[in-house]
Amino acid sequence: MTNRRKHRRYVSPEPFEVYHNESGKLLGLLVDLSVGGLLLRADSCLESGTVYQLKIKLKERLVESRIIRFCAEVVWVNHLKQQGISCAGFLITDISDDDLERIEQLLDAWEVAMSNIYEELDV
Repeated sequence: MTNRRKHRRYVSPEPFEVYHNESGKLLGLLVDLSVGGLLLRADSCLESGTVYQLKIKLKERLVESRIIRFCAEVVWVNHLKQQGISCAGFLITDISDDDLERIEQLLDAWEVAMSNIYEELDV
């Protein structure tokens, strides 16, 4: 299987909440993130092709701001009926330079944290 991703993705070290920016409704929890997209675990049904204005709320001030905003399109959805959840892949379609920089800073922080864990484990 060929990896078609343009950007390296990073698994979220904790379940950051992702909200619909306009309504404030919680859409789901962040599973992984890259500068080009994200994977979301959602309790509600999301539809492929839908574009959302999203807001990621960080629990701590890991970057310049605790909020990252952008537009993203749902490109695929996998409904896990037995668990009552959906997983959805999003493509970031519109993002400000500042919020893109915040994502890059966040991913850098996650990479450093993982390096430290591997170092401690002597892996």
